[in-house]
Amino acid sequence: MSYTDANRDGKVEKSEIIEENNYYSFGLKHKGYNTVLRSTGNDLAQKYKYNGKELNEELGLNWYDYGARNYQADLGRWFNVDPLAEKYSSLSPYNYALNNPLRFIDPDGNDGWDVVKGIFAAVSDNVALGVTKNREKISYNDASDYNLGQDIGDAISILLGAGEVAGGGTIAGGGAVATVGSGGILLEVGVPAIVGGVAVASHGVAMTGTGVRNLMSQKGRVAEEGIPESQLGPSGKPKIHTVKKPTLKRTKDAARNNPKSNTKPVKHASDKGQKTHYHPTRNGKKMKGKDNIHYEDSSSKRNLN
Repeated sequence: MSYTDANRDGKVEKSEIIEENNYYSFGLKHKGYNTVLRSTGNDLAQKYKYNGKELNEELGLNWYDYGARNYQADLGRWFNVDPLAEKYSSLSPYNYALNNPLRFIDPDGNDGWDVVKGIFAAVSDNVALGVTKNREKISYNDASDYNLGQDIGDAISILLGAGEVAGGGTIAGGGAVATVGSGGILLEVGVPAIVGGVAVASHGVAMTGTGVRNLMSQKGRVAEEGIPESQLGPSGKPKIHTVKKPTLKRTKDAARNNPKSNTKPVKHASDKGQKTHYHPTRNGKKMKGKDNIHYEDSSSKRNLN
C-alpha cells in the first residue's frame, strides 16, 4: 500500500491512500478491488510493485525486471531461460522459485538455491550457538542471494529461540502439579520435566541472543566480489593480502570472483612455508601489489620444503 500524510496530522485517512496492491503467490495482482489510484503519487516509485521489482508496461509487456531475467506474473514463468539451467535438469528453465513461491524466493532471477543455502547456514549456526561455523563452509554462487538467505535465517532463529523460551517455560511449569491431600494442597514436582524445560528455555534465550547479534553484526555476510566484508576496508579494497577459505573449492572460487580478475586463477601448492593458495589473474597474468591477494586453502598442509 502506498499513502501520503498530505495534511501532516500524523494520521492516514482513506483519501490519502494513493495505491493498494494485493497479489497471488506468483505475483498476479488481484482483480475486483485494489482500485485506489490517485494522481498525488510518485509515478516512478509506483512502477515498483511485486517483490519491489519494476513493472515494465511498455508495449503491453507487463513483465517485471529482476535484473538477470524478466518475469511474467500472469504465467508464473520467466520470459528468459535460466542461466544456470544445467544445474536443474529436472525443472523447466523458465520456472519461478522452483515452482513454489510460498517456500522459496528468487530476488534477482539467478540461482535461488543460494538463498536457501544462506538460510540453512544461518539457522544451523545459530542453533549450535556458533560452534559449527557453517556460514564459512558452505559454497555459493551469488553473494547477494547468500547474504539475503542469512538475513532470513537469523530472523527465523530469533523466532525459533523465542518459541523455545515459551515452550521450555511451559514444560517446566507443567512439572509441578498441585494435588489435594489430607494435609492440604501438595505440590508434586517432576524434576526431569523441570530440568528439561529449563534447558530448552535456556537454549532458546541463547539462540535468540545469537540470532540478534549475528543479524546486527551481519556475521558471515560476504561482499559481492566473494571477499568477506570483514576483510574489506572503507574503499572496498582488501585490508589484508591473505584471505583464508575452508576448502580448496571455496579458495578457487574466491580468487575467481575477485572484482579485478577476468581470467582463471593461478594455483600455487609448492611455495615454501605456505599452504596451497590461489592468485587472482587479469588477462592471464597474476596481479601485483595490493591486488596480489593470497586466497589460502586452510584445510591444506603448510609446505615445509
